[in-house]
Amino acid sequence: MSTLLAALILSSLSYAAAQADDGTSPTFSLSNGVSGGTMTVLQGQVSNPIDLTVTSSNGFVVTPGGNPSTILPVTYTCTGLPLAAQCNFSPSLTTSATTVSLTISTQGPTVAQHRRESQGAILYAALLPGFFGILIIAGSRTRSARAWRVVGLTVAVAFFLLGLSSCAGSNGNPSSGTPRGSSGIVVNATTGGMNPISASTGFTLTVN
Repeated sequence: MSTLLAALILSSLSYAAAQADDGTSPTFSLSNGVSGGTMTVLQGQVSNPIDLTVTSSNGFVVTPGGNPSTILPVTYTCTGLPLAAQCNFSPSLTTSATTVSLTISTQGPTVAQHRRESQGAILYAALLPGFFGILIIAGSRTRSARAWRVVGLTVAVAFFLLGLSSCAGSNGNPSSGTPRGSSGIVVNATTGGMNPISASTGFTLTVN
């Protein structure tokens, strides 16, 4: 571990020296492993992982101890994502690894579906007492007007409660999740510092 750390420190010092001597900076390029240029994912699911690879021909990638790494940490971000979609990078968002795994997570419909289910449950719970009341009165020999009024009042209260639940539910924000369709995704890789170095790569994301 100490040998690797020393090699990385030496590489960073060499990078700084190169900038100071001739004003030039090592550069890098970024490529992706998306087959055919299109990544496909089902709505509400996570895509299969693809590799992002950093390469360089002028000193940005070194091999201390035989393991390739970048001389400066690189931070990855995504642009062009559709609503409620997110890029996930492994081993981390910022890393010196030359190969990074990327997945894209999407979101399915949530709020509207849950609201409909809860309203249905409230309806059945509210109407059940009135339904049993009607059965009891219908089977009874003494069908008093007072009993029918109680049943009618129960049903009226049930519909009133259902109306309240509908009004309360309408205050939510129904979401259909990540929209289906295609989007152009650009992955950016950038170093830190006063003179950051960056590269990017792109592909198409299709949500089915």
